[in-house]
Amino acid sequence: NMDVEFNEIGQWIGGAGQGSTSADVENEADVNGDDNEAMHGALDSDEECIGNEVRSDGEVDGDGFPEFNPKTDMHNPQFCLGMKFATPKIFRAAVREIAIQKGWEALFVKSDSDRIKVICKAENCPFVLYASTMQHANTLQIKTYNPAHTCARVNENRMIRVPYLTEKYAEQIKLNPDWSTESLAQAMSAGVKARVSNLQAYRAKKAALARLEADIKEQYARIRDYGDELRRAYPNTTIDIKCDFNEGQLPVFKRMYICLGALKMGFRAGCRSILGLDGCHLKSCYGGQLLTAVGLDANNTTWVLAYAMVELDNTDSWTWFLDL
Repeated sequence: NMDVEFNEIGQWIGGAGQGSTSADVENEADVNGDDNEAMHGALDSDEECIGNEVRSDGEVDGDGFPEFNPKTDMHNPQFCLGMKFATPKIFRAAVREIAIQKGWEALFVKSDSDRIKVICKAENCPFVLYASTMQHANTLQIKTYNPAHTCARVNENRMIRVPYLTEKYAEQIKLNPDWSTESLAQAMSAGVKARVSNLQAYRAKKAALARLEADIKEQYARIRDYGDELRRAYPNTTIDIKCDFNEGQLPVFKRMYICLGALKMGFRAGCRSILGLDGCHLKSCYGGQLLTAVGLDANNTTWVLAYAMVELDNTDSWTWFLDL
C-alpha cells in the first residue's frame, strides 16, 4: 500500500517513491520546437531496463511503479503517472512512437537530461506529459500526464523522419532491395497512417541498404573465424577460402568452399554414388554465385554434400569447386 497523491489535473503532490517534486513548467516560454535527437537506436541502448537492487533476503527492492521496457513496450507505448524510463533517449523514442501511431505531433517544450516536457502541437489541445529525474537516481519518472486530445489526426506528421522509417522498414527493404521508391512510399504511408514522401522513402531505403552493406562487410571480415569454428565443431571438415591480394590494400574475398565432416561421412556411409551439381545467384548487395553438390540418401531425399560461394558461374570456378 502506497500513499501517492496527485491533484485534479494529474500533477504530482507527494507520496511514496516520488523522488524530486514536479517543477513549475506551466509558464515556460523557451519553446525549442521538435526534439532533434536521433531516436531510432533506443532499442539497442545499454541501459534498456532499470536495475533494482536485490536485498539480502533475495527480494527485489522496488517502489511499485511500472518500468518501461523498450524491447516489449515500444511497439505500443502506454504511459501512466509514476512510470519510469531508464534514459531520456528511450522516453523520447516512446513519445515519438505513440505520437505517430495516434496521429498527432509532439512539441518538446523542455528536453534535457533532467527533465522533459511534451505538449501537443495543435492549438488549445490539453495533452501534456512531463517527466524528470528521480531523487538520487538518473531514472526519469512521469510526474504530470494528461492524455486527452481534442485535435484531429494529422496527415502531414513531422514526427515521421528518415531515421524512424529506416529503423522500422530496414528488414523489409533487406528482403526486397529492388523495391521501387513509389511503391515503398505507399507502403510506408499505409503503415504509419500518414503521408510519406517519395524523397523520404528514397532516403530511408538508401540508409537501410548502406547499413546492410556495412553489416555484410563486418561479417566478411570475420569469415576466417567462421571457418575455424566450423572445423572445431565438425571434425574432418574441409574449408578453403580464396582472396585477392593487392599491394597496400586489405585482402578482398573471392571464394569459399565448405564440406562439413558429418555430411562427408554420411555420404560415404549411406548415400548413392551419384552427385548432382547446380548453381544459383546470390541476392545480396555483392552478388556472386552459390555452387552446390547434392546427393541422394537411402530415403531418396537430397543430401547436400558441399557448397561454395564464388564470384562467377564459369569453367574456372566449377573446376576449382570439383577439384576440392
